Amino acid sequence: LSYPLPHRALDYEPAVLCHCRKKVALWISWSNDNPGRRYLKCYRCDFICWYEGPVDEFICGLLVDLRDVVWSLQCERREHKCAHL
Repeated sequence: LSYPLPHRALDYEPAVLCHCRKKVALWISWSNDNPGRRYLKCYRCDFICWYEGPVDEFICGLLVDLRDVVWSLQCERREHKCAHL
């Protein structure tokens, strides 16, 4: 499934460099445990770390609910498009 919001992984400052000295991508987790939490990851080496602290439990629940609604609406939209082809 797609991200609920458009995201440009390398559009952040200041740059964070990984073990291979490349600017790492800034991603947004949409997992149940860390919805909306940003993390840094390099796909060349094993570098990965959280960009910020954990999300508050209440906010985490809200983000999971909102994420699920967005994904459901995206699915309905795709089904609607396919039905009208």
